[in-house]
Amino acid sequence: MGYIRQWWYRCHQLISKKTDHRGINRWERMAATYLQDRGLSLVTSNFRCKAGEVDLIMEDDKTLVFVEVRYRRYQQWGGAEQSVTVAKQQRICKAAAAYLQSKQLTNQRYCRFDVVAINGSLTPPRINWIPNAFQQTVF
Repeated sequence: MGYIRQWWYRCHQLISKKTDHRGINRWERMAATYLQDRGLSLVTSNFRCKAGEVDLIMEDDKTLVFVEVRYRRYQQWGGAEQSVTVAKQQRICKAAAAYLQSKQLTNQRYCRFDVVAINGSLTPPRINWIPNAFQQTVF
């Protein structure tokens, strides 16, 4: 089986598979698997607090990675990458600070903010992983 066919088959399995994580959607599941295939490990998904939400929290060596997953089927209004606005970045940073504080990791871990942008339809979608997509804007 060719590489593209294998990738499409894997994407289709992830999209159609029922989840055992409550509240995690198919695109977040696809992004988590995509990042795990590249060496990151999943810490938690859908961390919510008053300040906002972080879709995925992963670990890359000793770095804690806060991942925002965005999906856009059509790109006529800018695509998934452009949908992460400055206001959204600020909410993610505040939620990340709340997570670090709740786990008492405030000055103990390196952190970065990534974006996984998924564009297109299901056959297969185009995944664009942007490591260190933005810097912490507020704390």
